[in-house]
Parts: sequence; structure tokens; C-alpha cells
Amino acid sequence: MNFLGVGTMELIVVLGLALLILGPKRMIEASRSAGKLMRDLRRQRDEFTGLVMSQFEDEDEPAPAAPEPAGAVGRSRPLPSAPAPAAAADDDAPATADTPAPPAESPDEQTR
Repeated sequence: MNFLGVGTMELIVVLGLALLILGPKRMIEASRSAGKLMRDLRRQRDEFTGLVMSQFEDEDEPAPAAPEPAGAVGRSRPLPSAPAPAAAADDDAPATADTPAPPAESPDEQTR
């Protein structure tokens, strides 16, 4: 058995020294205190892990959009308008919201 780099014989020696130094009564109290400390640390670790995981889960779900009132003054999206007249196709002109972007060139066409 090798736990955290401590072998079985080393563990027995450390426990034997602790028993000699603390005595049987204080050894039992120290063991109980160490057990309570480990239990509290695990509980706090689990609570923290749950809190962090719930925060990540909340970020993954999109927030529901609030409905706009019917007479809202400052609209966040533009009103639909009549389509713009079709312009001549020009590859140098930037694409706007009304006109679709020209198809992207493949890497083979760029080298020609």
C-alpha cells in the first residue's frame, strides 16, 4: 500500500509515535477532531462545487426575452420597411442588411 508516498511501515511508525506522545485518551480525541475536520472540509467542498456548477449551468441557458410594450418609444430593432430597389451587382461594394453578401471564394479560386 502506498498512499501519498507513505508506505505501510511508515504509517505504522507515525501512528505509534502519535500514540506514545499523545497517550491513548488524547489520541482518541485527536482522531475524532481530525474526522470532524475532514467531514466539514468535504461538506464545504461539495457546497462550493455545487455553487460553481449551478453558476455554469445558469450561464449556459439563455435568459428569456422580456416582451416589449405595444407603445414602446425606443425600439431596439428596426421596423420592417419596403425592400430597396435591386442594385447592379458589384463585388467591391460592401454587403448591407438589405443585400446578401457575394459568395466567398474557395482557396483554389484565390490562387488563380
